[in-house]
Amino acid sequence: MCRIQFNGFNHENVPGDGANGMATISFNGENIAILRSESGTEDAPYGAYEKFVIPPQTSVKVTMDADSTSGSYFGSVNLTGRVYGAE
Repeated sequence: MCRIQFNGFNHENVPGDGANGMATISFNGENIAILRSESGTEDAPYGAYEKFVIPPQTSVKVTMDADSTSGSYFGSVNLTGRVYGAE
C-alpha cells in the first residue's frame, strides 16, 4: 500500500498566491486517478491524497498541471509506501 499526496501550487515569490491544479497519476501509461487542489479561492482542499497498491514491475508517472500561464508556480507530490518481497 502506498499513499500519493499532491500538494497545491504556490508562487515562488508570493507565499499567499496560489494556483488551482491537478495531478494525473498513471501506471504503465494508463491514467488511473486525478487529484485536484485549489488555491483557497474555491471550495476544494489545498492538497489531496489517494491510497494505491502498486503491482510489481509497474512504471508510475505523475503529471502536474497548474491553472496558470506563469512559470513561477511550484507544486509537489509525495509518494510514501512499503516494498514487500523485494530481493
